[in-house]
Amino acid sequence: MRMGAEPCRRCNAKLLCAFVSILSLPAVLQSKADQDTTSIPTTNPSSNPQHLWVVGDSLYFSADDGLHGRELWRSDGEGHCSLAIDLNPGAASSNPNSLFEAAGWFYFVAEAKKGYPALWMWDPRTETVKKVLNPDSGESFHNSEPRGVLADSLCFTANTSSGSRQIWMTVLGFPERTRIADFGECPNTYKGQYPNIGSNGLMMYTAQDKTWCTNGTPAGSTLLQDINPSKPDDVSIWFGCIGERTVFVVDDGVHGSEPWITDGTSGGAHLLRDIAPGVQSSAISWMHGHEDVLLLVADDGEHGLELWRTDGTEEGTQMICDIFPGRSGGNPHYFSKAGRWSYFAADDGVHGKELWRTDGTSEGTSLVKDAHPGVNSSNPYAMWAADDKLFFCCTTPDFGDEIWVSDGTEEGTHLFKDINPGNAAGGPNQLRWLKGRLFFTYDDPFFGEELWISDGTPEGTRMAEDIHPPRYNPGSHPRSLTAFGERLVFAVADMGHGEEPWISDGTEEGSRLLADISPGQSGSEPKEFTVAKDHLYFSAHTAVEGRELWITDGTSEGTRIVADLAEGPLSSDPTNLVSIEHEVYFIASDGRDARLLWRCDGTATGTKSLEVGSIQPGSINVTKLFIWRDQLFLYTKEGNDKAGLWRIRSDGEPEQLARGSLDAMARDLKRPGNRENLECAPENEEVVALVLASEPVASNDQSTQSANLGNVTYFVAHTRQSGAELWSTDGSLAGTRLVCDAFPGPASSSPASLTKVGELLYFVADHPREGRVLWRTDGTSNGTAFVKPILSSGTPWISLHVSSMASLGASLVVACPTFAVSTLVQVDLNLIEQRGTQEIFRDLRGGRSELKRSWPRQLTTVGEQVFFTANDGIHGEELWVTDGTPDPPRLVKDILVPGDLTPLRR
Repeated sequence: MRMGAEPCRRCNAKLLCAFVSILSLPAVLQSKADQDTTSIPTTNPSSNPQHLWVVGDSLYFSADDGLHGRELWRSDGEGHCSLAIDLNPGAASSNPNSLFEAAGWFYFVAEAKKGYPALWMWDPRTETVKKVLNPDSGESFHNSEPRGVLADSLCFTANTSSGSRQIWMTVLGFPERTRIADFGECPNTYKGQYPNIGSNGLMMYTAQDKTWCTNGTPAGSTLLQDINPSKPDDVSIWFGCIGERTVFVVDDGVHGSEPWITDGTSGGAHLLRDIAPGVQSSAISWMHGHEDVLLLVADDGEHGLELWRTDGTEEGTQMICDIFPGRSGGNPHYFSKAGRWSYFAADDGVHGKELWRTDGTSEGTSLVKDAHPGVNSSNPYAMWAADDKLFFCCTTPDFGDEIWVSDGTEEGTHLFKDINPGNAAGGPNQLRWLKGRLFFTYDDPFFGEELWISDGTPEGTRMAEDIHPPRYNPGSHPRSLTAFGERLVFAVADMGHGEEPWISDGTEEGSRLLADISPGQSGSEPKEFTVAKDHLYFSAHTAVEGRELWITDGTSEGTRIVADLAEGPLSSDPTNLVSIEHEVYFIASDGRDARLLWRCDGTATGTKSLEVGSIQPGSINVTKLFIWRDQLFLYTKEGNDKAGLWRIRSDGEPEQLARGSLDAMARDLKRPGNRENLECAPENEEVVALVLASEPVASNDQSTQSANLGNVTYFVAHTRQSGAELWSTDGSLAGTRLVCDAFPGPASSSPASLTKVGELLYFVADHPREGRVLWRTDGTSNGTAFVKPILSSGTPWISLHVSSMASLGASLVVACPTFAVSTLVQVDLNLIEQRGTQEIFRDLRGGRSELKRSWPRQLTTVGEQVFFTANDGIHGEELWVTDGTPDPPRLVKDILVPGDLTPLRR
């Protein structure tokens, strides 16, 4: 029995036990191995080890211990961990990645101070570190990426300050470098800019629209041949070696994208085999070397993606096994060789996606084990060879995500150790074998994600070290982020003032309390932020006036109450604020009558209630305000349950447009011609179309459920036939229509975050197969489709599972959980189909479980910056900002100091 239930009951009993658990944590950690932790909430932030590299007798990785930021760490074969180098002293991170070791020198990409990611060289013997420089060049370099060692030099790519991307070589041990190729000004994610280095000592790359081969010297670069004279060569990221020859994928304009082979000489490349005959492509998605052959995953147009092999000849290029008979294909992937077998994951249509093996022959290709019995999948991943055994991760109903081991036989394939008993998701990853020991990262429910080590036995499996010990900080949880000119206004609670309005220009010194409206810990709890010209209106609560309407010009002295509409401590409770020019309209009570419509010009004398109809005041409740076509509309409800639709005329007076069961009309879109429930103006198509628009959201509403493109309004409406989908109207009944049934049938795609960029509208909606993804539309059904940009990491056609987004110039900044982390991605809308995305950050915390992701949200555009809230695991949920450049997002200000319990009272 391991620890769990009793500590959790204590934590749930009193909020202060959060601190008691921290004080007693050393004893808890000591006894953890013998107690149940499956129900313990995570109180320990993760160091989140990443980029594990085995170099000689040591394991290197990047990690964040909460003191030094994310830096390079080292572990010996026994699992002892220490900081290897702190490139950015203090809490700032250098974010090391892409480590290479050669001739005793370590090369890696990291950020020094506020610079771009650059290439560094480090000699661990003398503890000297240098940036790789070119003394003859006046240009600065960033976004370096090592590609491998060729002869006695390291090859890497880099962007220059002038906007071009280049290939460079640097002699091992020396900071000087030599340029091999210049791609000029072109998108830095174009795949031809990433040279491929094979085991045969040759490097291939695409430059000047042609395919080249080099031995690592400028003079040694050879144009292979003009493979496709009609258009630029488009060399795939997939390549492999057979002896001294290189296999690569290219489209020659006649056979589609197919495998070619070259000996590295000019004119020495030829088509290996036209796997998918004709102009269609074989869609090769993997190449993996096995003994003296090369394994391919290809589609011949009849069998789907299946396992092929080639020995470098046309007749020796053939399909090994039709794993999933028919057009579906088994889609083999994640190859790893251990002993005489190459292992991979595949789906045969009967057992789901499981572990398979092959020796390169048809008879030697078979399913290893159905770990998740039946058609469900165990989804093997993170495969790593250890001598003649394979360690891998998979998910089963009994054990959740855990490590398994296989010797290639069914009986020899079994669970390695159930580290976290139960079937919880989130566990092991990044398996590495070093000196007879298995290193891996594990997302533990108590310790967070840390480095673990095993001697190959379940008993000898343990956490190497808790690199990031607990540092408790709940965060200030900013909310209601609102752009106000070039600054951001938001509500947040700090230790001394409770929840009050704050203002920020994106810097720590420019972020401050706007006004302490309700002095003391209680706070005024401001909300309903609404911009009108040069002022911002909101509601706030005090013990003296209750909840009333307030106004600010962005200064402390310019923040004041507008009027005490419900005199004394009673609240008028202003809601549904909408602005027209410098005035604001809202719904509030004066403490005597029903919810009335009010108009305010920012002064007490200019704040008046508007009479809606000739009925006795107080008999009509105003229930909803919204702006449509620059006019203010409102819904009302009378005492006899009659609903009314009104418009505010240009003279400021309300005009009734329709009266009746308008809610029923808005719900029943399948009969748009039905006007029998309208008691007035039934012939007015504009009124009917407005009712069908199902109350478009006010223009200042950040939930963005409606948007305009030209004279057309787009909105979300629900019908019994199509569910909640995207609709549009031009103001007429005939011009009100369903744009696209994104989730066909009565199910809803539930569009949200409608964002206009240029002449297109982008939104988030559910797709029946891809999940919640990014969509775009030009207003037509054919012009509406979900977007599948290729990520800057080079991973092809991965859908963005979007949770929030904001526009930034001609691009979108999109928050999405990708690869089990929370990511912020900038999408270049002009290049969205050609890898037009770049990750602004991978994850501020890097945790794989939901409890330890940073969860960026509330994206809000202010000028040329996007503000958002996120939790980096150190400061709690706070305010962050990005300008969309490769510079990492910045923490605006750590508003809530560690140990403050203010947010816990909510």
